[in-house]
Amino acid sequence: MSTIRVHEFMTLDGVIDTPTWTFEYGFDPGMGQAIARAMEGCEGILLGRRTYEMFEPAWSVRTAEQDPGAPFMNDTTKYVVSSTLESTSWRNSTLLGRYDAEVIRALKEKV
Repeated sequence: MSTIRVHEFMTLDGVIDTPTWTFEYGFDPGMGQAIARAMEGCEGILLGRRTYEMFEPAWSVRTAEQDPGAPFMNDTTKYVVSSTLESTSWRNSTLLGRYDAEVIRALKEKV
C-alpha cells in the first residue's frame, strides 16, 4: 500500500493552500477596485524576502497602461525583512535586515 502525502502551507496572512494546483482564472475589475480601496492611504508595503523575490520581477516592469496597480506597487516604499538579502533592486525598496519586532513597531509608528 502506497501513501500519498499532500503538504499544505499556511501563510502569515492565514491562507492555507496546497502548492500543487493551478488553473486559469480571470481578474474581475471589481477586485482591482476593492484592492485599490484597501490600499488607499498606505504609505509603505512590508514584505518578507520570498514575497519580495516574487513581486519584484512581476511588478517592477509593469506600467500603468498594463496594470492600474503598477504605480502604487512601484512608487510606494517597500520595506523588506530579510536576514539573507544583501541588497534590493526594485526602486523605492528599503532593506530592514532580519526580523525584529521593535524595528517593525518603530516603522509602523513612523509611516
